[in-house]
Amino acid sequence: MTDEKEKIEIGGVTIYEGDLTELLDDPENPNEGKVYGEKVLRSSINKTGLGRGVLVDKDDRLVAGNKARAAAVNEGFTKAIVIETDGNTMVVTKRRDMDLKDEDPDNIARMASYFDNQAALEGISFDPDVLRANLNRGMSFEEIFQDWQITEILSDADGAEAPDGFEEFDEDTDTDYCCPKCGYEWAGKAK
Repeated sequence: MTDEKEKIEIGGVTIYEGDLTELLDDPENPNEGKVYGEKVLRSSINKTGLGRGVLVDKDDRLVAGNKARAAAVNEGFTKAIVIETDGNTMVVTKRRDMDLKDEDPDNIARMASYFDNQAALEGISFDPDVLRANLNRGMSFEEIFQDWQITEILSDADGAEAPDGFEEFDEDTDTDYCCPKCGYEWAGKAK
């Protein structure tokens, strides 16, 4: 991503322009994501613009922000400012168009705060196969998960199959309703 780009060195970090489409997905991303979480992310981007960044490794592979980057690209954003650090400098995004003190009921700063937290809450669905593979590699998750959480995630891998004749969901499936808690979408009439 750094080929022939103008770089600026400041305070021990390197800054240059990049392209979101050149970032590499994490093939072992532990978050499978949820339909409703993606919907919240895309709404956030459409209503408040981009705010948070993503984290990549030294080879531009996404460590954190896989779903956010995908949503941004899907909404037509490709420009990125890359800031190379060693992990000892917090990167802060300052939005000149945001003011948390603004009393306007459509305040995009306040709205962005809610979108950010709701997207985090509704967008996470740990992939039990990825977790199991990392546990088998000897990774320790004691500072990340409680034991019962690991048990719960791994038990999701043994979930039930959809019944025969159940229509598979994709982006082209028409839906009438969306559960605000889990993001499950369905069509039909309420009983």
